[in-house]
Amino acid sequence: MSTAKKLQAIREETAARALRGEASDEMTEAMRGIWAALDEIAIAVDSRGRASSGDGITPRELGRELGQPDRRIRAFLREPDDGGPSFGHTKHKHWSLGPEDADRVRKRFAA
Repeated sequence: MSTAKKLQAIREETAARALRGEASDEMTEAMRGIWAALDEIAIAVDSRGRASSGDGITPRELGRELGQPDRRIRAFLREPDDGGPSFGHTKHKHWSLGPEDADRVRKRFAA
């Protein structure tokens, strides 16, 4: 589960407790401030391109799955030779591929 999904689950549980009256008004207000700070942290982590479980698949994971070196997968991602469009990626950031991009890589290396 990704960090963002874990935070959302905890936030929902906290909100449910507040609605049931299990938390004081001060505690509920404090939690709102904490959630705002945690949201900023989650956005900062994601903006560096770090993949967390559930967010996508990395070239290393695809390489293991396909029996290919991850450097070969990344080379294809940088310069696709299958006639398809370029993969969206920011230089010096970690790769995290969504389902469509991962399937495209699988198709390319399945032969």
